[in-house]
Amino acid sequence: MKKAILDVGGMSSVLDFRGVEKQLNHTRGVHAATVNIASNTAVVDYDERVIDVDALRAKILDCGFYCCGEVLPNHLCETPMGGKWESGENANQISRRARGKISR
Repeated sequence: MKKAILDVGGMSSVLDFRGVEKQLNHTRGVHAATVNIASNTAVVDYDERVIDVDALRAKILDCGFYCCGEVLPNHLCETPMGGKWESGENANQISRRARGKISR
């Protein structure tokens, strides 16, 4: 089972996001779908053996809305070293530590 966060654009009312949510939840291979009108996203838990992200995107397009595909939430980011940014540090400290000039 996989989870995808998909962009959904063009929703303007409660009926819009409820309709997309209903269509996704009735799609073969989808275990759960939640659409958020505030963030214009759909979070979909699906079986990757049955359906893929492109088919989920096509389903949203069939509903009459825009979909660029999978998105990454803004609050998630990774450093060039592959780890998470640590709170309480500024960019200079992180950069110097990455180059081995300071230790924790």
